[in-house]
Amino acid sequence: MTIPQRPEGCFCPFGCDIHDHPTDNSIGWLISEYERLKAQIPQWREMASAPKDGRDILLMGGKNSGRWIRTGYWARRTGGWCVDVVGGSGFDAPTYWCPLPALPKEATDGR
Repeated sequence: MTIPQRPEGCFCPFGCDIHDHPTDNSIGWLISEYERLKAQIPQWREMASAPKDGRDILLMGGKNSGRWIRTGYWARRTGGWCVDVVGGSGFDAPTYWCPLPALPKEATDGR
């Protein structure tokens, strides 16, 4: 593996030939890259903002039955959250949701 040479003033760990960015020693690009990457990390959100379009999401809830995290989706037919559970019941209503992370490339490219 060959490591690309960085132009003077470039702090990019990948080398400047992979993508364009300023090389003027300012930290502006690093801050914006940090914010861009940080925005990609799924965050827990209030249920009022949860999508009700049938897509799978992570759901978290629990008080009386203990804390739980499961995948689930909004079921239009029943007008409620359908939580994926193998055996058992008594789950409290979900209180938070989080988008599922993207699938790995290997899982989506037909292999």
